[in-house]
Amino acid sequence: LVYWPPAGTGVDDPTLPELLEQALDAVGDEHLTLRVLLTTRLTFYRAYPLGQGFERVGEAERALALARQTGSDEALAAALRLTIRVLYGTTRIAEQVSLADELLTIGRRTGEQRSELLALAFRSNAHIQLADRAGYDADLNELRRRATEVGTRRAKYILAVTQGLQALMEGRFAGVERLSEQALAFGGLQTDRLAGHPARLTRLHWEQGRLEQAIATSREWARRIRGHPVATLSTARLQAELGDREPAKAVFDELMADDLAGVPRDLHWPCALADLAALCAHLGDSAQASRLSAHLRPYRGHVLLMGGHLCVGAADRFLGMLAHTLGRFDDAVDHHMTALGVEQRLKAPPLTARTRYWCARALRARRAPTDEEHASTLLEGALATSHQLGMSGLATDAQELLWKARQTLA
Repeated sequence: LVYWPPAGTGVDDPTLPELLEQALDAVGDEHLTLRVLLTTRLTFYRAYPLGQGFERVGEAERALALARQTGSDEALAAALRLTIRVLYGTTRIAEQVSLADELLTIGRRTGEQRSELLALAFRSNAHIQLADRAGYDADLNELRRRATEVGTRRAKYILAVTQGLQALMEGRFAGVERLSEQALAFGGLQTDRLAGHPARLTRLHWEQGRLEQAIATSREWARRIRGHPVATLSTARLQAELGDREPAKAVFDELMADDLAGVPRDLHWPCALADLAALCAHLGDSAQASRLSAHLRPYRGHVLLMGGHLCVGAADRFLGMLAHTLGRFDDAVDHHMTALGVEQRLKAPPLTARTRYWCARALRARRAPTDEEHASTLLEGALATSHQLGMSGLATDAQELLWKARQTLA
């Protein structure tokens, strides 16, 4: 039960939790290492296939404390991997770095390649969230070197996912689909790995302004992730951008009900909040903007990430969109300028281009002296980047807004 189903087989057996619980009942306290390994497996299953990530943080921390008592590197590594994963999507990013450091030390000391490579991937993702480009580059370079040396399917999968995320973040869109297909080929049939491919392609097609294609891949994403709201929400946001407001609003209203009770608090949570904020802005729903702001506010100064698959930008940009929806234009401009600084530190041109566009919208709405000039400058930058990277949808929007700004200045 500790090792079955083997990683990459895609077997999400609904009987597995019950079997693991029975095994834990049968294992006495004298078999502490086995108990930790069974517990980490059970908690991981509950956190991911069942979408209970944040709910399982306490269980993971207890398993980690128990693992430290065993003297077993295997048990400690398993508990560290679990704890980092259930912390994905939370604001406890510094802890993820610290735990990844410990996992990396174990992996290198024992020669356990899986832990070493995952630790580098975990830590590189944390550096993205912190907008620490130097730390990110150092980890990615080391991961690339070690994964190439190791050469296993798992190593190739981890490398393809991290490089695909990097390509999306940097606007090197031509290589994203190839890297995503490599990740799909090397990753096996596990649900999360299967879902990563359409998630990346949805983001790619959206960045390129291919909205109809993005909707198709988003629906495939929803199918593979078993209807998880993050994929359904992505489809709704895309529909709203195309002007199909009715189905988009139906999804938005359903997910906003009961304080977002239908949105799992797991690694998808930050990206779900970002999509909800964007959808709220498209719909102009000021009644819900304050509620969403309260959920997003803890992520201020951080970059929003979905595991190791997607990076959607600084949380402050989405706070700016919500402030704009509420008519708080000074706050909106401040949020967008903060987001721009965060994304510039990350050296992520597609993200900064979108933030420039949204900041320009807020400036034009505020109408303070020199706001039109500032908006025009930001739009010129957004337009140049979108043309350079092939972001046709953003280019069209930025060009239209720039024309209006110049007309006002004329």
